[in-house]
Formats: sequence, C-alpha cells, structure tokens
Amino acid sequence: MRRAPVAIVFLIFFIVGPAWAKTIVVVGGGLAGLTTAYELQKAIKPVNGKLDLYVYEAKDRPGGRVFTVQLKGRPAEMGGENINDGGDALEMRRIAKELGLKIKVRPRELVESYYLDSATGLRHNVNDLIPYFPPLSREELIQTLTELGQSAHNLGDVIDGFFKKFPPPDAKSAEMRAVIRKAVEEGIRSYEGGDVAAMSARYATTTLVWTMGRFLKKPSRDPEPVDSIEGGNGRMVLALSRHLGRRLVLNRPLIRLDREGEKFRLEFKGPGKPVMADIVVLAIPAKPYAAI
Repeated sequence: MRRAPVAIVFLIFFIVGPAWAKTIVVVGGGLAGLTTAYELQKAIKPVNGKLDLYVYEAKDRPGGRVFTVQLKGRPAEMGGENINDGGDALEMRRIAKELGLKIKVRPRELVESYYLDSATGLRHNVNDLIPYFPPLSREELIQTLTELGQSAHNLGDVIDGFFKKFPPPDAKSAEMRAVIRKAVEEGIRSYEGGDVAAMSARYATTTLVWTMGRFLKKPSRDPEPVDSIEGGNGRMVLALSRHLGRRLVLNRPLIRLDREGEKFRLEFKGPGKPVMADIVVLAIPAKPYAAI
C-alpha cells in the first residue's frame, strides 16, 4: 500500500560559528533538503559573490518521495500527493508562491486499494480483508492504540499487543489477520522508512492509526480533496533544483561523517575526495543512518 500525502523527513542541524563565509553541506535532496538549501540561499549573503552551499543526494534524481510521472498526458503522483499532510502547509504554500507555482485543489479519485505480499507475490484487495479486521470504530481504534502505546517500548510492541488483544475467531480469520498484519507493517515501513521494532511507540497514534484505518468497516463517503502543485508536485522539485544549479550533486550517498576540530569531514560513496564543511544539515529519513 502507498500513502498519498507528502512524506515527512528528519532534519538535524550541526552548526559551528556564524553562517557567513562558511561552507555549508546539506545531505539529502528530498523536499526537506531542497527547501532548506533554498532558504539558506536567501538568508546568507555571499562572500565575494560566492556562496559555498552544496546539496548531496544519494539517488540519481532529487525529490525523494515527491515523484511525478505522466500517465496518458496527465500528471500522476507516485509518491507525496497532498501537501496538507500534517498541517496547513503554510511554508510550502509560501515557497510555491515565491517560485511562481500554483496550488490546485482537486477531488481525490476513488480507486481500489491493494496489498502486494512481497513474500508470496499474492495481491490482496483491501476491501476483501476488511471483514477480518477487528470490528472497531475509528474512535475505538485510536483509544486502543493510545493505551497500548503508553506501555510499549516500540511500535512493534504496539502491533503485537493489538493483535493479541483481538484474537481471531477461526482459522480463516487467523489466516487473513496475518495478511493484514503484514500489510500494516510493510505499509509503515514503506512510508516511514524503518522497521516497526525500531520505531517509537508514539507512531501508534499517527501512522499506525492511518494504516490500520484502511481496514475499518465504515460507510463509504466522498474522499477528501487534495491540495497539490498545479502540473504535479514534481514541478516544485524542479524549480528548487534550478536554484541550486551545479551545487546539487546526485548519486552521492553519505557513508561517513566525522568531526575534525571545528569542521566536519564527509565521505560520500563514489569518486572524489572527502568534503570538509563548517555546517552540515542532515535532511534524510531515519533508515539511512544505520549505514553512516
């Protein structure tokens, strides 16, 4: 399963001394990294007409989870779709306006949801799994996950506790509950970028509620409207990338970060020497940290 809204990434700042006349490296060319670099370009006055600001991206394209393709002549979002995920997106709207981009409000089209089991290759229609999910209202689901999250060590514990709290009534239900559990865990992994056992129990009332909510029995209603960039959210990625020009470096995943005196030493996979920086901004998901 794929979640439509724009993904959230983690920002960690390491700052040494004043920002002017410094070399700044932003690691991660997703929307967080690109917008961070965009704001830094505006905030920092170049010294002798030069601004030592670079963005290093591990993949061969910028944008991260924002990825727009053309299907039958129309833009389709393969990743982040709704810019309002997590709030009113006031900063996103401001940047879009500065870049000359328009926000388009459109109804979300009704589509069927499927879960593809990567282990068996079987495709399951979510509507066929709903009857085997515990018969809870959304309010009851939130209350249950909130209570489980208060004593759990991680999100995996919350999921364990949930399925133990609602044992399947028969063998068929047990089989389908196992599929639902895999769908929930893989959905969270694909969206948050990490295993549930390594994630905070605080996700129980956010991502887990949203992911399990797909399986609740509820009356059909019109989907909520989606706010996105006219022409595709990828247009914002392209506009931000143009501002960076050659300072955006692709295919360079970070493999090591060290502190040397008052500077940072960054080693990237691929050709080239280590990069020295005064300021480093990590704008990457949680999962890549294990490899750094």
